[in-house]
Amino acid sequence: MLTEQTPDSVLWKEVQKNNSKAFTLLFKRYWSAAFTSAFVYLKDKGACADLVQDLFLGIWEKRHRLTIDAFKPYLQASARYHVYRFVRAKKVSPMFYTDDFSKITLDTGYMIQSPEVSTFELQKEIDQFLVKLPKRCQEIFCLSRRENLSNNEIAERLEISKRTVENQLTYALREIRLLLKEVPGDFVQ
Repeated sequence: MLTEQTPDSVLWKEVQKNNSKAFTLLFKRYWSAAFTSAFVYLKDKGACADLVQDLFLGIWEKRHRLTIDAFKPYLQASARYHVYRFVRAKKVSPMFYTDDFSKITLDTGYMIQSPEVSTFELQKEIDQFLVKLPKRCQEIFCLSRRENLSNNEIAERLEISKRTVENQLTYALREIRLLLKEVPGDFVQ
């Protein structure tokens, strides 16, 4: 019988056996600690609540693959990681694709230092270059830079090692840097 006093390790083993009551007990026990860990960095109650919900949802979905020895430290570290991803995603400029370029206006937030190169031309150059990369390298690059997935998430999704993901990204970025050196003007510093 599971109670409020049941140790975390027992509850976690039950969660891995699909016991939703055990998961609910862990959720009630640690929701506020995870929320507090996130709030220290974000100072946004709504964003923190969403982040903690996503965190617990991810734990439930990955319960058969996760190994958690100490639940509270795991949650605090995971909350910080989710905060980092949230902040990083907010800093990334969204990319929009369209076939009708007449509807596009440049946001004044973009700093184009050379009139010869526009954001769209640069994106077109990069897209044409990506086609030349091996398919797996293209896929990893797009998951990383366009879907903002971490190396671990990419490795998990593609069922490859994290090291392979890192190697493929290093290769793609090195080649893109070489391409950007050939772009006219001072677009990239």
